[in-house]
Amino acid sequence: MEPDDDPRLKRLLNEWEVPNAPDTLDERVFGQPTPWWRILVTSRVRVPLPLAFAVSVLLVWLATVAVRDRIPDVGPPGTTYDLRGFQPVNFVNVRIERSGDAIP
Repeated sequence: MEPDDDPRLKRLLNEWEVPNAPDTLDERVFGQPTPWWRILVTSRVRVPLPLAFAVSVLLVWLATVAVRDRIPDVGPPGTTYDLRGFQPVNFVNVRIERSGDAIP
């Protein structure tokens, strides 16, 4: 006769409590619950190498396109700039101000 088939044994096992069990028994047996943020930080996801490589190449390409679109156009190709009329300044006035929390 299996223990699952005996209703008296089932009832007895449900009512039974461990005598003099310490309060920390559950914690020692089951461990402390792990916070959700620690699970998120320490979890691992296995990704096949070809997929990881393809995603990396895609991200580099997207970053290149994004940076290339932000570079301003300075003129049409072949444009030259002439500095013949450029005159350097005669006097440079430099003023250094310290902020209130600067260390003297």
